[in-house]
Amino acid sequence: MPKAYDDHDFMHGESARPLRILAEYLEPRERLQKQGISRAITFWGSARIHGGEERVGDGRDYFAMAKGLGQRIGQWTMDTHNSG
Repeated sequence: MPKAYDDHDFMHGESARPLRILAEYLEPRERLQKQGISRAITFWGSARIHGGEERVGDGRDYFAMAKGLGQRIGQWTMDTHNSG
């Protein structure tokens, strides 16, 4: 019997879904650490949504709004934590 992490059927089955979700958190975290990035802002969303598209029938561009919020929070963080 292979180890669970080497068992393709198990790792791609429903039982291992929590492990795959955890991997989607850990792999980017490691990649950022290797690049020396210690602070980041994450917005969870959908890969099917792209910039410039309206999200709902109210005409607002939620992608642009989220991007602007991220920029403002990032600037606030840099101003607050790098002023020392």
